Amino acid sequence: MEKYFKRAYKMITNDEYYDDFLSAIGMNTLCKFLAKKSTTITEVNKIDENQYELKLITTFATKSQIFSPGQVKEIQYIDGRRFKNIFEFDENRLIEKQIEKNREVTIIREFHENEMLGTIIVGDIKTKQKSIYEN
Repeated sequence: MEKYFKRAYKMITNDEYYDDFLSAIGMNTLCKFLAKKSTTITEVNKIDENQYELKLITTFATKSQIFSPGQVKEIQYIDGRRFKNIFEFDENRLIEKQIEKNREVTIIREFHENEMLGTIIVGDIKTKQKSIYEN
């Protein structure tokens, strides 16, 4: 996984279920419009032996999350939602679980040499994204 650290992956596509995902997490019409127009750059960095940073850089905001794999942390997300968050590494994947009172969101970021494939699952909705490595 370390070979994918300190790389910027720029999102280039969302599939047709992205709007359904945004609705499922409770985004209003304006926020959905902005989310669909925004470009996201994802970076994962190693801070020390057991701390990492997930940085999401969007057209409208930058959010940095410091995490240790397997540890639950309460956070507030870019869209204002508050939830418990947990990250795990699995080979070339970073798996994030966002646990709210009434739902759970799973985000799987699968890193490859020149791209990052994202899968977001909430309830029975599954959406996919593709990002490319920008060097």
